[in-house]
Amino acid sequence: MNIHKLFTARYLSRTMMVSKPLPLFVALALAAGTLGMAAGLASAQQKSWTPYTGVSEGAMLPYPKLKAIADRAAGGGRLIGSDFDKESWTYQMRYVRGTEIVDIVVDARTGRILGRRESM
Repeated sequence: MNIHKLFTARYLSRTMMVSKPLPLFVALALAAGTLGMAAGLASAQQKSWTPYTGVSEGAMLPYPKLKAIADRAAGGGRLIGSDFDKESWTYQMRYVRGTEIVDIVVDARTGRILGRRESM
């Protein structure tokens, strides 16, 4: 076979033609697989979301700004821990002030104080 014949459009169109259309169930299976892959990708992207992603997208305030807001609400003291809740988009911050423990809940999107609790 002549090598030039392989690359001519006429030869390719004759040899590459599909003689029968795909059965409907094969076409539907391919479509369903594509949709399933898209849903899996969206799920993977949601699982990999972090507060850093939220700040870089402009959806929430940076942690240092939220900490400064919570520091003022706690009325002094030393921060001993913080935790971010993905579902409610809030930070829970715990302070020690003398012999008291002060818990502050801050909305990460707005910086609003949602809760404050003092305990001995």
